[in-house]
Amino acid sequence: MSKDEIKKIEEDYAKTETPVVSNNSAHRWTPDVPMVVPEINPQHMEVIKYQKERLGTKRGFVAVKPNCSIQSYAPVLTAWKEFEPYEVVATTYQAISGAGKTFKDWPEMVGNTSFHSSVERKRNLRKSHFVSGDMWMMRRNRLFLQSHRLSHASVSVFLY
Repeated sequence: MSKDEIKKIEEDYAKTETPVVSNNSAHRWTPDVPMVVPEINPQHMEVIKYQKERLGTKRGFVAVKPNCSIQSYAPVLTAWKEFEPYEVVATTYQAISGAGKTFKDWPEMVGNTSFHSSVERKRNLRKSHFVSGDMWMMRRNRLFLQSHRLSHASVSVFLY
């Protein structure tokens, strides 16, 4: 399905007065759809009132979760923020299935355990800012993100 088709389905459900919390990325950059990690940015839920006006709903809305990488290191960064670490290195090791792909339809991944995507890194930086509402580590230019695709998923965060 295309992102536009997914957006339509999610909004159609919301219009039936059903709250929709999606793992899909289709609405991650829709201005009135909050991307929420409740412990970090509950204030982002405030935009739902504008979305309800747009959709014409009283209870129905769409909210999205950030990708698994952001969910894994954003809480750590938020917890450490007050200590002002000098440098942060966050490395994610993501399952190939996290992208919805298999070795069959992504053959260049066969035997590759250290794939790095600069596009994925840029997305994670933007989403980190979007989730936290603050890019305190980026102002210092000391936030380093790496993404690797493997047959399983994990994350490592180092604070200096």
